[in-house]
Amino acid sequence: MIKLCVPVGAEFDGKGLQRMVRIRKRILWMAALICGGLMAAAPVMAQAYGGRQEDAARAIFRLTNQDRMRHGLAPLRWDAGLERSAAAHMEWMLRARELEHQYPGEAPLTERARQAGVHYSEVAENLAAGFSPESVEVGWMHSPDHRRNILDGGLTDVGIVAVWHYGRLYVVQDFAHVIMARGPEQVEQRVGELLRQQGIDPDGPRAPAEEACRSQRGTPGGPGVRLVIRFETSNLNQLPEQVVEALRRGHYRRASVGACAPERPQPGFTMFRVALVLY
Repeated sequence: MIKLCVPVGAEFDGKGLQRMVRIRKRILWMAALICGGLMAAAPVMAQAYGGRQEDAARAIFRLTNQDRMRHGLAPLRWDAGLERSAAAHMEWMLRARELEHQYPGEAPLTERARQAGVHYSEVAENLAAGFSPESVEVGWMHSPDHRRNILDGGLTDVGIVAVWHYGRLYVVQDFAHVIMARGPEQVEQRVGELLRQQGIDPDGPRAPAEEACRSQRGTPGGPGVRLVIRFETSNLNQLPEQVVEALRRGHYRRASVGACAPERPQPGFTMFRVALVLY
C-alpha cells in the first residue's frame, strides 16, 4: 500500500518574481503481503544488525547514497537535525502502529524539521516497514514516488531513524535541501558577490536599499536612482532569472543591497528577502 502527498505551492511578490516551495512525502508499507519464510527470517535479520537501531539506519544511509551515486548524483550528507525530526515522528508512528506522515496532534513535517533546527527550502519524507535495510531500500527504489525522493538532485541532506519492533524494521527517512542560516549582513555580502559577477558594483550606500527592503513598494529618494527590485529567494548561489534579465536590460553599473525579514514567511522554510537599488 502506497500513500502519496505532493503539495506544491507558488507565490509571486510585487515584482512578479516566482518563489517555489515543495513538500514531498512518501510512504511505503512493505508488510502487506509477507510470506511465512520472510516472517520467520525477521529475527535473524535483526540479529545480524546486532539489534542496534543506529546500525540499521546507517546501513540505509549507505544504500541510499549508493543508489544516488549509481545515477550520477552527489551523496546526501547526514544531518543531525533531520535525524531529530525523524526520531520525533518515529515515536508517534510506533504508538499508532500504522504509517502516516502526520498523526492527530502532531506537527507537520515542515514544522518538525524547523523545530529540530533545520533551515531548508525543500523537505521530503519516506516511511517504510520492512524486514531489513536492504528490503526497505529495494522496496523504495521499486516505488516511483519513493525513488523520486531518493534520486532528487535538489535534496542535499538526510536523517534516518530505524527501529526494530516485533520483528519488523520501521524507518523514517527525512530529506531536505539544507540552507545555511545567514544574517542580513551575510545575505547582503553574498548578493553583492553575485552582482559583481554581473558587472555591477554593489558598494552603494546600504541604507536606501534596507529601507526599500522593509517597505512593500516605492522608490527611495536620492540622486541617480533608476530602479528598485525586491525579491525573495532560498538560493543564494545565484540570482533569480527574472532579476538577472532585468539587470541585463537596464545596463546598470552600480547598486545598493539591503536584506530584511521575508514579507510573508513560510513556516519552517528559510527564505531571504532582498532589495536592490540600481543606479
